[in-house]
Amino acid sequence: MFVIENEAGEKVDQWKSGKNPVWPNGASMSGTATDGMIIAGYTAYEVAQVTEGEGPRNLGFRGPEKVDGKWQRVKLQGAALPPPPDPVPGDEGYDHAALRKTEFEKTLPMGDQADAILKWAVAIRMKQSTVATAIDNLSIDVAVDPDGVEADVITLNTDSLSALKSALTPIFDLPSDLDAIVGKWTAGKAKFPKPE
Repeated sequence: MFVIENEAGEKVDQWKSGKNPVWPNGASMSGTATDGMIIAGYTAYEVAQVTEGEGPRNLGFRGPEKVDGKWQRVKLQGAALPPPPDPVPGDEGYDHAALRKTEFEKTLPMGDQADAILKWAVAIRMKQSTVATAIDNLSIDVAVDPDGVEADVITLNTDSLSALKSALTPIFDLPSDLDAIVGKWTAGKAKFPKPE
């Protein structure tokens, strides 16, 4: 942006840019005007842009105005507006399915979901043979008294029992990344509940 002053230092015109300008007396030029350029008694001054305030919102511009002998235009910035409240059951047009879908797309990228679910499925499949072997090796020891009569005490072979428990562990323990996805999924469901 440029401001044009006459010989008395008064603002008589302004340009959005200095490209191919037309001066107040009607004279035109090809090319670009520069700061301090004088044509037929008129002087072009480039306007500096300064920012006032903080935040992402553009609140518009003030000026141009002359400050300490230099032209400037103030860009006004403001804080972000608070996000609108989430819809709740009972609001007009409330559609929990569409709202959940949007929430899941925002917080649960499909690639992350598929990766975590597949990791869990592969871990389960890799343990299938271990589980089968552990179960095959499970044995029951029957306590027998010295007369050859079975007693009332039956014990499981502890090594086989430990192996079975170890083999079944991944079936009941979700990987941490899948656990986090399940947490986001339940949070999304809670955020947008089904209307009653």
